[in-house]
Amino acid sequence: MTALTQNTPLSRGFGNTQAYPVKAATTIYEGALVIMDISGNALPAAAGGGVFIGTASAKANNSTGVAGAINVDVYSGQYQELRTLTGVAKADVGRPVYASDDATLTFDPTGTSAANIAVGFVQAYTTTNTAWVLMDTTLGTKLAPVGNKVVFFDDFLGNATIADSSIWKTVDVGDATEAIVAATHLGEFALTIAATSEAEDAVLYFGDSLNFDIDKLETFECRAKVVTPGAGVAVVLGMASAHNLDKDTVAEAAWFKCDANLACKCETDDGTNNEDDKTADTLVTATYYDFLIDFRDTADVKFYLNGVAVATGTTFDMSNFTTGLQPYFSVDKPSGATTGSLTIDYVRIVSQR
Repeated sequence: MTALTQNTPLSRGFGNTQAYPVKAATTIYEGALVIMDISGNALPAAAGGGVFIGTASAKANNSTGVAGAINVDVYSGQYQELRTLTGVAKADVGRPVYASDDATLTFDPTGTSAANIAVGFVQAYTTTNTAWVLMDTTLGTKLAPVGNKVVFFDDFLGNATIADSSIWKTVDVGDATEAIVAATHLGEFALTIAATSEAEDAVLYFGDSLNFDIDKLETFECRAKVVTPGAGVAVVLGMASAHNLDKDTVAEAAWFKCDANLACKCETDDGTNNEDDKTADTLVTATYYDFLIDFRDTADVKFYLNGVAVATGTTFDMSNFTTGLQPYFSVDKPSGATTGSLTIDYVRIVSQR
């Protein structure tokens, strides 16, 4: 099946409707799977795109309009749809389903050129290549793993420190601080650079226990916010090999990096290929973002910010690295009285067992 060019009514079960502004110069047909881009505009689903927000209940033609000139009504939440799903069988009930365009469902999360979009689960097999699918717009970029996989998840609930943790370790240089934010809803962990004029480094990591084999690693994901780093302050969040105070000398890594003007960059290094400072977006200070790194193709690691693929003009090749990584969060400065912080709401890592 190819992307829609006409209205396609569908059989459907329960659900709700929600209106979203349509992206400029865009037409969304009835029955199309719809995603949201980083600017909050709706558009037809496409591999490597944004976050799934539902199925269009009517055509929205904004082909000559600016962004937000009209809205599209979509079914949202959890709802059933009778959908074409090539190769579906009775045994596939409960299996996750992805979209490669606004009309094509697949079991393949990777896609041929960009990651497909999680949209729901097989609810009931009906006949050859056809099934009831439980669509679920609450998935965002997150999809519960199934089968022989391992998930590491931490929401940072608990007391003010993690000094006694058997998993997490910290690095504390100068007056920097590393601690769970006391009594916050659902937990946060903050790395903070102080105003003292000195070199400082605040790191949260596994203490160089490199538990995640890159060839089995699937995704790193976290929700985090950066408070404006001062001159010379650098923030990194992602996966890395052994810790080094000089982040440029960490041997292998894939991470987001933010500098003093809140410019967010994507970087990878596999010991052979080194991609530095590839622009993702400019962040808003003290605003939470969803960060995701997709390692399922180590020759083409992908970065997503709020569900939207970023730095897509660069191929992040980590195929020369074949051993372990650890989650790695750091805020540091070489000198001066400038400040900055990184607050992490949660971290989630999915790997094959």
